[in-house]
Amino acid sequence: MLVRDHIREVLFAKNIPNLHMHPAIYIHDDDKQYKDFWYMAFTERFDCWDRVNSNYEKESPPIRLGGSEFFSVYDYSLNCELLDKLPLEQRLLFEMGGEINGYTVCHESLAHLFRQDGKSGAELTLISDY
Repeated sequence: MLVRDHIREVLFAKNIPNLHMHPAIYIHDDDKQYKDFWYMAFTERFDCWDRVNSNYEKESPPIRLGGSEFFSVYDYSLNCELLDKLPLEQRLLFEMGGEINGYTVCHESLAHLFRQDGKSGAELTLISDY
């Protein structure tokens, strides 16, 4: 995901765990270059989806890569017990672990940064609506 300078500054100030930002240049169709973008990359995923209450592919074995298992998840339910053990500041923004897609998950307190009143191009979906 690419973010603009002002979003990077907010995220940087929040000291998001495992998040690294790399400068990026966006080149529009008309060849105009925009140099105020940053590529977001996570060095680790946070596996916090509930295996009991989520709807996922249980019939076939998970994909195994590098000692980790990845499932196809259809509907998420979060593991509240695991989330409660981690301070909110450490789970404001992360990449979902233990599942194939590795979606970026943001806390509702950060959603406005990505929505930008519908002008950002980002599409946010509530976990309960996924």
